Amino acid sequence: MLYLVVMVFTALASVSDLRTRKIPNWLNLSGLIAGLAFHGISGGTTGLKFSLVGFGTGFGILFLLWIMGGGGGGDAKLMGAVGAWLGAPLTLIVFVFSGFLTAIGQACLLVLRPKTGPAPEDSCGENSARKSQKVPYAVPVAIAAWIICGLKLVNS
Repeated sequence: MLYLVVMVFTALASVSDLRTRKIPNWLNLSGLIAGLAFHGISGGTTGLKFSLVGFGTGFGILFLLWIMGGGGGGDAKLMGAVGAWLGAPLTLIVFVFSGFLTAIGQACLLVLRPKTGPAPEDSCGENSARKSQKVPYAVPVAIAAWIICGLKLVNS
């Protein structure tokens, strides 16, 4: 059940990120609370610690990237929620694998999308064309999580 929940959660985040370029706080917070509750109930204090360390790992890595200008705050919260479910070791694997998938996706976007002239800035001052030429991070996270969770389901 644990891996199926992660797969559904990341699918919902991907759909939202593809449509709106945002991952809603209610989704990330729900994922985090559910992960903490699941591990707290099923594993007691040991399970809760496992979940909190996973959250810290996922959120911490992406938070550092966010404050350095790479990625968004929703991405950090997404990885924190994924970490609350999967724990630190699997969260690190999802992070590394999603990084490779992001690089591949970004390279494909650069090759396949036509070059256009300068685009107007959006309300946040960001070039809207540049923003639309970025891979929505929830998608590679979801793909990485689906593969890892799928392998866990097959091997269990």
